[in-house]
Amino acid sequence: MGSTLIKISLLNFLTCSLTLGFNGHARATTPVEATHDFARDAVFSSTSNPLLGEPEKLNFSDRSIGSMEKVESRQVPPAQQRIQNFPWPPQSPSAAVDDQDRGRSQTVLSTSEGAIVDSNSGDVIAQQSPIDSEELDVPSEPDPAAPTFPGTDTGVNLNPSDNLLELPDSPDVIRVDKVIPLTLEQAISLAETNNRPLQIARTQLRRDQALVDQARAQLFPTLSLQGQVSRQLDPSTEISTNATRDQLTSQIAETTSAINTIQNTLPTVTDPVEVVVLSLQLSQLQQNLQSSQIALNQLDSYATTNLSGGLQVNYALYSPQRTASIQQAEAQTEFTALEVNRLQQEVRLQVTNAYYDLQDAESQAEIFRADIERRSRSLRDIEALLGAGLATRLDLLNSQVELDASQQNLINAESQVESAQSTLVQILSTPLGLTITTAEPVATVDPWQLSLEETIFLALQNRAELDQQLAQRQAAEAQRQAALAGTRPQVNLFATYDLLQLYTDDPRGSAVEGFGDGYSLGLTVNWLILDGGAANAGARAAEANIEVADLQFSETSNQIRSEITQAYASLLANTENLETAENAVSRAEEALRIARLRFQAGVGTQSDVLDAEFRLTQALGNVTTAVLGYNRSIAALQRFIGISASQPEAEPE
Repeated sequence: MGSTLIKISLLNFLTCSLTLGFNGHARATTPVEATHDFARDAVFSSTSNPLLGEPEKLNFSDRSIGSMEKVESRQVPPAQQRIQNFPWPPQSPSAAVDDQDRGRSQTVLSTSEGAIVDSNSGDVIAQQSPIDSEELDVPSEPDPAAPTFPGTDTGVNLNPSDNLLELPDSPDVIRVDKVIPLTLEQAISLAETNNRPLQIARTQLRRDQALVDQARAQLFPTLSLQGQVSRQLDPSTEISTNATRDQLTSQIAETTSAINTIQNTLPTVTDPVEVVVLSLQLSQLQQNLQSSQIALNQLDSYATTNLSGGLQVNYALYSPQRTASIQQAEAQTEFTALEVNRLQQEVRLQVTNAYYDLQDAESQAEIFRADIERRSRSLRDIEALLGAGLATRLDLLNSQVELDASQQNLINAESQVESAQSTLVQILSTPLGLTITTAEPVATVDPWQLSLEETIFLALQNRAELDQQLAQRQAAEAQRQAALAGTRPQVNLFATYDLLQLYTDDPRGSAVEGFGDGYSLGLTVNWLILDGGAANAGARAAEANIEVADLQFSETSNQIRSEITQAYASLLANTENLETAENAVSRAEEALRIARLRFQAGVGTQSDVLDAEFRLTQALGNVTTAVLGYNRSIAALQRFIGISASQPEAEPE
């Protein structure tokens, strides 16, 4: 009987103490309870926050969905008017202290004119390089505002190495020893500078711009200068000279023999007439001998030196092929410029989703840490009650099992954090040895101000994918003109001016040498009359490509409408989930409070407490999921309407 009275007195004491603790706020709270109460008050109560303003009570009853006149339709309720930039999930006091300590040693970075600058030393840490855009509507480099970049070390370089072929030379280079907190806009700005696929697209754009310049060069005349220096000894002349030399040598020998014969015969001749005849013959032979000897002495082959030069001008007066090639190069460049635009928007969405994934993973990890502290507190309470004989060993074992499960959940959540960090680092192309963490709490973004019809209309006006199909159509039309140009005449104008200086080694005065010049001017016409039908076949193939581009344009517009309709429906659902998730947290908190009171009063079971703790953990995670789901829907709509910057406002009625 005495022991029974002691238990009843102890039970009444615990009940009164717990009642005072929950109703009068006179009890001492654990670190988790203090953090949890702070998060609940910051998010779900009506107390004011001097930094965020006066939060309003969540109430979605004012949202109406129905048919409206003109282009108005379902409007998304202004969700962040209900939940204004609240920090979520709650951090434990120890984590807050760690953040304060870490913040004192962090470097403040800022972005200005495309550069990330250390505000303490003024050093440029990361620099954006602008795109060269000439004559084409080329997307320019982003010029973000100046957000704060809190870093861990002074002079942290967020740009990858300039040596694209560099690989780490040791495992120490890969080891992560720096954690850089970034906001979403800072991460987007960094990705627009360092993202490798985007850099590849910009390089391809510069390549296509160079090809346009190459094609346009055909619009100008070409000027060429030619020069030649030659020294020549003609082999055929050498052969002819040798043959003439042999012939003269033979003639000289015959003439000499004839002269000797006449000279020997003349003294024996007595007839005066015969003497006169022989004398005349002798004189003629001597003259022939002298001429042959002179010709033989002068006979030789001499080399000649030629100095020649020329200036030539060519211009295509009429060339259908030239016009088609320029149009095709310009269409390809326009397509590549639109691809850069599309990739910028795609990278922005990738970074946004990766950042939200990291926020989600970090929030889940914090929720599980808080859950572990709650379950540890419950375990300590059960151990105390077990010592007082008010709990069973089964209750103790169940509490220990639930605590072990929460620890496993935390391990898995921390693994998800590392995975999300790896994904974000890969998109940002940051250097080795550092990782990224979020620098802003989970909070709803600005509400979507456009109706479904307005959103679809704006997307059909702005999406780069539609303009890309039009550029493809222009390229196909240029291919058609190029194919038909093969059977059309081409008229070319040419003009030349030539110079010649001739030198010879021939010492004779009769040798030919000197200087001369000349010119030529004319037109050439090339016209392929028959080509076996190749030009017409190429034109038909290009016409098929035009039809394909038209069909792809139509299919892309249908896909855009489908994407926006789905994203808009997801936005409406996520907006509903915001209120539901908040209400669930409030109810789960109250259920946990009652379950603990009932268990400690001896009228409830420990399983009720464990179930209530599980439902509270689940409800806290659902709030994060609902907020990030809402934000993802907004990001998807921004991407689908083809606007990378802040969303447009609805036009006034």
